[in-house]
Amino acid sequence: MRLRALFVLLAAGLLVAADKVKDEGTKKKDDLTGKWTIVTFERGGEKDENSVGNPVTFGDGKVVVKGQNGSHGGTYQVHADKTPKQMDFTPSSGDQAGQVHKGIYEVKGDTLKILLVPPDEERPKDFKSKGDSGRMYVELKRQKD
Repeated sequence: MRLRALFVLLAAGLLVAADKVKDEGTKKKDDLTGKWTIVTFERGGEKDENSVGNPVTFGDGKVVVKGQNGSHGGTYQVHADKTPKQMDFTPSSGDQAGQVHKGIYEVKGDTLKILLVPPDEERPKDFKSKGDSGRMYVELKRQKD
């Protein structure tokens, strides 16, 4: 009987340890966490120079953009195990609040590229913002502390 109890305790300990490793692995995969600055912003193939220079902060599943007209943001989830890496963004305000925008992202060094599509579209496969598509392409540079 003691051997069985020992086995149950050992199995439970291994499951808890596996969950902890899984959680730590997920946290490490969120390579977006931190402060960034927008260097390129396009919607539907059109550049928006007004957004260039705006700071963006990612962390704890939330993103905040500080623009000329105040702050706005929402929540995000990443799927870093996919190729290309995937992101789901849900704005917290505006006419599309609560609707999930599927996207992809890529981090190379201090550069972050994101492409999001409107809620009713399939996840994009490339980083091209095409005319009249509603696609939003953003390139950001990580801020140095």
